[in-house]
Amino acid sequence: MPSDLESLKRDLLAECADDFVGLWSVIGYVEDEMPGSDENKIREVTFDLLKKLLKAGLIQAGFPDSNGRDFHPWPFPANAVIDKIKTLWKPDAPRPKPGEIVWFTTPSKSSVAAGSQ
Repeated sequence: MPSDLESLKRDLLAECADDFVGLWSVIGYVEDEMPGSDENKIREVTFDLLKKLLKAGLIQAGFPDSNGRDFHPWPFPANAVIDKIKTLWKPDAPRPKPGEIVWFTTPSKSSVAAGSQ
């Protein structure tokens, strides 16, 4: 990830610590940092950013509970999470809409164990 995206990483981690963040929002963060970039570059940087944060254990992927407080993390390693997102957000498909595909949070905000859904 280019070093100029370090502020993007910090902002995303801060938001994940405060609230659940959807994939569409992450894409928006990347686009804001890379105005004029084509869709393929935005996709590539989005996946690179997410993979690094997931592998480092700084964020988890999954879905918020309907109560708005609990989070159900996906029980997959980082590479499998990225593969799943790539399967659901195909290269020439429209961007995910709010609520679609996946959400992210910090591990400390996740209060529902994987598999207890």
